[in-house]
Amino acid sequence: MQLPNKAALWLGGAVALVAGAFWIRQTFFTTPPPGPSPQENRIETPSRLTTDRPSSTAREPSPELLPHGFVGSDTCGTCHRDRFESYQENDHSRSLRRVDDVDLNSNAKVAHDLSNRLFEVYQKNSQTWHKQTLLPGSTDRAPKQSERRLEAGDYRVEFVMGSGHFAKAFLLRDQGFLLQSPLAFYTAPQAYEMSPGYDVPHHLGMTRVIDDDCLFCHVGSIKNSSDPFRPVINELSIGCERCHGPGSPHVAHYQTQKPSGAPVHLADDPIKNPANLSRNAQESLCAQCHLQGDEVVDASDRTIWDYRPGDDLADYRRIYEFSSQEPNSEEVFVGHFGQLWQSKCYLGSDALTCITCHDPHHTPKPIELDALRKQQCLQCHTEDACSVPHEVRIRDEQDRCVACHMPAITSEVVHSATTNHRIGIHRQDTTQGISIATGEQREHVDDPSVRRIAAPQSADEEQEKTTRSDLLANSLRLLNDLTSQGKSERMAELDPLLASLSRYAAAHLNDSSIHVVLAQLAYQKLLFVDMTQAETATTWELARSHAARALANASISRRDQLRAWEVLAAWNFDSGNFANAKTYYQRLTTGRRSASDFYNLGLCLGKQQDFLAAEMAFRQAIHVNHEYPLPYRSLSILYRQTNPELSRMMVDIAEFLINRVEH
Repeated sequence: MQLPNKAALWLGGAVALVAGAFWIRQTFFTTPPPGPSPQENRIETPSRLTTDRPSSTAREPSPELLPHGFVGSDTCGTCHRDRFESYQENDHSRSLRRVDDVDLNSNAKVAHDLSNRLFEVYQKNSQTWHKQTLLPGSTDRAPKQSERRLEAGDYRVEFVMGSGHFAKAFLLRDQGFLLQSPLAFYTAPQAYEMSPGYDVPHHLGMTRVIDDDCLFCHVGSIKNSSDPFRPVINELSIGCERCHGPGSPHVAHYQTQKPSGAPVHLADDPIKNPANLSRNAQESLCAQCHLQGDEVVDASDRTIWDYRPGDDLADYRRIYEFSSQEPNSEEVFVGHFGQLWQSKCYLGSDALTCITCHDPHHTPKPIELDALRKQQCLQCHTEDACSVPHEVRIRDEQDRCVACHMPAITSEVVHSATTNHRIGIHRQDTTQGISIATGEQREHVDDPSVRRIAAPQSADEEQEKTTRSDLLANSLRLLNDLTSQGKSERMAELDPLLASLSRYAAAHLNDSSIHVVLAQLAYQKLLFVDMTQAETATTWELARSHAARALANASISRRDQLRAWEVLAAWNFDSGNFANAKTYYQRLTTGRRSASDFYNLGLCLGKQQDFLAAEMAFRQAIHVNHEYPLPYRSLSILYRQTNPELSRMMVDIAEFLINRVEH
């Protein structure tokens, strides 16, 4: 969130009061900010599933940190050793690892011309680090400035995310936060290149925070009630209980029966075997991570971390797809559900799911794969069902069914391809003159705008859920457009959405998410819509009152709490209540990693003539985002009379950053 530019004008009249509140040039570039406390974002004794090294000294997770009913994968392995070891051959078991447990080239340089950046991978103190350096724009490289550059992040690598089947991503550590590195290591070329989404002229650099939502599909468990932006990871990598449910009742069931010698009844076993679940429950299990879209709406009383195998995912989360992409588009990496749901094989079966073809406990060798896939196809089809002559199938594709019906397609992950899960016929055989139709198409499940796995429980109850989810999904979509693009072409949707949200909020006073989104949209209207003084006052009151209403709910989530504080901070600043605004910005800076929070805190401190604290807030804003020009400009004003040389340097850096964006 960025306050209007006029908020920076206080510095012009305040510099005369500054007395030596500056640091020398060398300190500015080399002194690190305070480190995290020992409790922040720590890892607690992960399972053996977390490492490739047989000599690992990892212990079982601490019981007090495990989610309720969980025992940890090591406990499962004491009785189910074969299954435990076979699972470790699966990619899921390597979804997140410490960097020290992965063999990598730890020295490399990658020049990214599109964004004019240089990335370096290097070793320091026996640790792997990633560094980012900003280079001048291509049209701003005068001969005398050709060496001009600005270091914009130098962080220790802590985790490797991903099995490495296609690529490995990297998580960096800074002040208790985990950040995504713009670099990834790709398996096919065995080289470092840009991460998916970063091979563009303008990207997030080293500022993207990896929160508990990002980690959900890569870790086994996190500590209950963890800060979402500083999650305490308990078990690295996806473990047994993510697919089979909490193990404590299962352990108790057998421990109770064994001493007494009483017969153990398998039907009473509370553990979940995915093969015995309903089709909807099986799909929900895989869809936790493999069903993705443009917007995600969590239920009002739970999060995705509350989901347990056997549940209906739609009771926890709704996934919305708003893109203009055709429903049968193949250019996606994680869109397997959307593809599968359009397939004639899926529509004609009441049992086909992910685990029909994918066994998490068996990773077939490449030499076995073709025969295995054909055997799976022949469970429902016959050899004679294929219209292509057998000799042609052998000649062209070695008689592999999937070569024609599930061909490899390009994906969003560079240097990789995945399998098209829209089972059908995807090409014409011109050599035989056979005209072949494309695979079956299907509308999105349940609703044209939403992909979800849902079994309506009652008409009224389902409509209630849909109304809330639809309102939030459309609101979040518009909010994202406004915050990322500025004034959106979809501004005409703003007032109708505010009206709908207001009506719903009036009947649901304790739904914090509704009130927070309403407050955020009202604030965005203040930034992007020209209004009269009376309209501005009314809109500010709408934003303030709903932010306060959300905070009045004792069960408000941490994310909604931060969003409400953001609106109240802006309202107080605009109202001239700088002491209150400072309090809210201080709360924000301790709860999330945002350069604008620190910058706005610096403005509040300056208004109160606490210039030394303002200087430190601006410094921290720069540390969080070295590419943010406003704090450099504010510091240049702050130093204008006390240190003209340093003031000019701040101006030069701000202009350097602005020119890079413009070019």
